[in-house]
Amino acid sequence: MTITQLTYFKELAKIQHITKTAQFLHISQPSLSSALKSLEEELGVKLFDRNGKLLVLNDNGQLFLQYVEKALSSLETGKTILTSSAFNGIRPVRISFTSTMGYTLIPQLFGNFYKTENGRRIPLIFKYHDVNKDVMNDLITRNADIIFSFSVHDSFSFFPIVRDELVVMVPEDHPLSRESALSITDIRNEPLVISSKDAYMYDYVSNMFAYYNLKPNVYLTADNTNLRNAYVALGNCIAIGAKLPFKVPNIRMVPLDHPMRYRQIYLCWNHFEDSPAIDLVRQHCIANMDAL
Repeated sequence: MTITQLTYFKELAKIQHITKTAQFLHISQPSLSSALKSLEEELGVKLFDRNGKLLVLNDNGQLFLQYVEKALSSLETGKTILTSSAFNGIRPVRISFTSTMGYTLIPQLFGNFYKTENGRRIPLIFKYHDVNKDVMNDLITRNADIIFSFSVHDSFSFFPIVRDELVVMVPEDHPLSRESALSITDIRNEPLVISSKDAYMYDYVSNMFAYYNLKPNVYLTADNTNLRNAYVALGNCIAIGAKLPFKVPNIRMVPLDHPMRYRQIYLCWNHFEDSPAIDLVRQHCIANMDAL
């Protein structure tokens, strides 16, 4: 199989339509169909269930897509490392984090990052994920040098960097938006946007409710921060999420009255894989954590 075939497969899995995918890739429809046919013949399985030009990933396709996305991501990172002339011979420090941290922690820590190794500026590559387990997996699979995570792993070295405050995201015109603080009992019957079951925040929010022997009234699941905020802004539901340093349109962030309203964020790295550049980035984060 080729990188081209895998790229075509990834886009087709996303768009699920032969003609539209071919247009997006700027190739002919027969070329796309031929590449997919060759890939399926090599694998010995069908990847899609077909309905005319509309395709839907079957179980084989869903499984294969996970590995294709990881492989293409790793190749792109390698290409960036090898071809960028701006790196001046220093391997970039790869940093992974959850999408919410991209609004808060990461800009605060790295907005004025100008560290150098032997007079050469250290390049940084940032990568975010919607769920914490994918961030942790980047470090486990050595696709990241440093991560910011809500939990740790036996193979990680780690340092508690900052506590993240959780609030209740409420539509501005909702009666609860006028409250100075909200408890779990105040929102126990409210429709709630919550992370998917394999995400860290699903268990965390569920445990917040369980602390009072309650269960959340789940309206829908959404791991992406922007998608979650969009549903709340429409006025159909509320959410529990990280306090953001800026106003979100049509949403009020109400303080949460709960013993678990702060969650710990850890700076993590592999102790067996280090370099002067990684060490300088790590030292920078620890030295600047008091300003967070």
